[in-house]
Amino acid sequence: MNKLEIDKGKQPAVELPQKGKPMTEPLAKALSSKTLVAVYSIRALSEKMKHLKRALKIWNKTTFGNFHDNISAVEQLAEVKEVEFQDDPSLDRRKALHWAKVKLSWHLKTNEEFIWQKARIKWLLDDN
Repeated sequence: MNKLEIDKGKQPAVELPQKGKPMTEPLAKALSSKTLVAVYSIRALSEKMKHLKRALKIWNKTTFGNFHDNISAVEQLAEVKEVEFQDDPSLDRRKALHWAKVKLSWHLKTNEEFIWQKARIKWLLDDN
């Protein structure tokens, strides 16, 4: 294989070495080709970006969850804390009610920002 040909969208004829395995001489020569390195650099970047996207999706779901569901859950919690405080107006129940309202306020603010961002993206995509 004297000449290394690379078609768009196809894998090169030479495979990259596995981690921990030494490169053979023909492979080292092939990798010195600027075209091959450029193709592998772009592919490597593309793969890294795909992995990052997946990792961020998982992190986002585990950290924030579905915030529409979170809002309804926090609203129910605030209602329960309100009823508990009305039944027994102690200092501890007042604190619990306050924190439930703070949580609800934060979730509603986050939802408002989400809606604002969606509207902004839609406006930008509509080219207005």
